[in-house]
Amino acid sequence: MMEGMPQLYRCPIALLAGLVLGVAFPSAPRPLVAQAVSRTSLSREEKNAVIERIIDELSNVYVYKEAAEKIAVHLRQQFETGNYDVIAEDEAFAKRLTTELRGVGDDQHLEVVVRRPDPPSAPLADPNALTDELRFRNFDFARLASLPGNVRYLELNSFPPPEMAGETAVAAMRFLAGGDAIIIDLRRNSGGTGDMVTFLSTYFFEQRTTLTRTFRRVENQTTEDRTLPFVPGPRILKADLFVLTSKATFSAAEAFAFALQQLERATIVGEVTRGGANAGRYRAATDRFRVFVPNAHATSAATGKTWDKVGIEPDVKVPASSALDVAQREALSRLVQKSIDQTRRRDLEWMAEVVRAKIEPSKHGGKDPRQLTGRYGSYSISAEGQELFYARDANPRWPLMRISPDTFVRDAFAYMSRVTFRGNGANRDIVVEHSDGRKEEFQREGDSH
Repeated sequence: MMEGMPQLYRCPIALLAGLVLGVAFPSAPRPLVAQAVSRTSLSREEKNAVIERIIDELSNVYVYKEAAEKIAVHLRQQFETGNYDVIAEDEAFAKRLTTELRGVGDDQHLEVVVRRPDPPSAPLADPNALTDELRFRNFDFARLASLPGNVRYLELNSFPPPEMAGETAVAAMRFLAGGDAIIIDLRRNSGGTGDMVTFLSTYFFEQRTTLTRTFRRVENQTTEDRTLPFVPGPRILKADLFVLTSKATFSAAEAFAFALQQLERATIVGEVTRGGANAGRYRAATDRFRVFVPNAHATSAATGKTWDKVGIEPDVKVPASSALDVAQREALSRLVQKSIDQTRRRDLEWMAEVVRAKIEPSKHGGKDPRQLTGRYGSYSISAEGQELFYARDANPRWPLMRISPDTFVRDAFAYMSRVTFRGNGANRDIVVEHSDGRKEEFQREGDSH
């Protein structure tokens, strides 16, 4: 682990012996190690013991000392006035405490969870269980894709420890390195380890670069979190980088996105993130309860700003559901500006038109596609519902995307074609333009309607 790098940024779902990992959103997965948790009645004395231990932990290590004092006053007041007396079950009590810690402390990292020790007769925990669970999820490197225009895409749903996921991470970065533009999707990423943040960030910088500065209250010192001197495989230095965010993007995912944004290495596309810039770990409150206490706070090394409590403001603010299409459009537009080859430039322009049509389909209304079907010279135009397809002779057919009332673009990865329909009925014809400059015109053979 890099000197000065927070040991871990947390995610509120899964934990194992104090190690907290990011998990996929929106559905909560099963815990990394199954724990049998029964709903057991709590005594007033145990509730008081839990509260006092939480107060002690916050007082000793919580990064915001004044907030710890406010929380202590609030919890004791709630206990003394009997507001917790009606809560009988431990899980309900943990959820209530979590809500109050976050409300008073204004910190989404604070959390109380229930976790009992295994009974004496229980078998020893499998030391490989965590690795196996992550392996089943491909270490949360959920999807790799090559999008039109050689835009490479990675959906990353957590930042797992490099010692477990390092080989998968390296393979993913080698794939991204072949792209002319890169999109990393963190819309379902709610946290993970700072070590993986550092590891992946290193690929995007030529020289060692300070990403964040981290203040630790216990040590009363600030350290710098820097990229690594070496990572396997090629670095990605010239490709434009886009990072997708949502309201659920949190903690380590925010650390990655914010550092690259503030260093002007990445463009953030999507929604304002959840806002958690603190690192820490789970600590024992009693044998049945754990409390997550942040002990470190990160800020951008480039600007001194933080995303804590406010989230990351995207460079291109759009609903999360539209973020990938918008990032593709932006990536293709930049590639058009960079291209010096006329055919390649036209391909990219037409690819961008396809993406724009996907973003704003209502602007391109026209005739029912089924009215356009038929044989046009060597081309066959067919329809399935409202989707139009294009094929030449016996070659595979390709979907056509409408970009204007009468013009469609072949939705393909390379070698683009544009089809414009003219006239009506038996007098209808098409003009087929190819990105290499060729143009063909064909009349429909008979009236298919």
